[in-house]
Amino acid sequence: MSRWDELNKRSTCQSQRVIVISAEGESTEPEYFTRLTSMSKTTRFHIVENPGDGSSPLAVLTRMKDYLKDAPFSENDEAWIVIDRDDWKEEKIENIRKWMQENKEGKYHLAISERRFEDWLKLHVEGDNAAQEQYSNLLSGKKKHIPDGFVTKERVLKATRRAKKLYSTPKSVGNVFEIIESFFRS
Repeated sequence: MSRWDELNKRSTCQSQRVIVISAEGESTEPEYFTRLTSMSKTTRFHIVENPGDGSSPLAVLTRMKDYLKDAPFSENDEAWIVIDRDDWKEEKIENIRKWMQENKEGKYHLAISERRFEDWLKLHVEGDNAAQEQYSNLLSGKKKHIPDGFVTKERVLKATRRAKKLYSTPKSVGNVFEIIESFFRS
């Protein structure tokens, strides 16, 4: 979708709150959040495209800043940077923390998957044999894609509850669940 189309679409959907996501992944994260959008009438995700120009925290932040320069952003909208912890040292993430502090209204956020986004997805499959098979298929592909039917409201809410329990544990799954909580809060 062109920038102009996106701005037009945004102006016609003013009643919807938008959560803008800039992620390091090119397919998994965008597919996941796009599929969530159908679960709310009041909030939708807009994914800042990752054209494969880098997955460092700085590259993800730069894409978000570039998008926000021209995008309409209402008082209820939020912007989230989604990165994996990987081996990024804290100083690599410091630019994102400064960016978050620039926004006094608390609309800019950081979600970190403690190891990788797929660990967040793994929380969707506990005790669900069909979902576990889908998750295994997702990991085995050369280019990762979210299988059809994998993202259901029931699984997302279960994953959120599991993540909240694990969050206080060092080296847990991270705080991606906070995006989900914000999404369903509206």
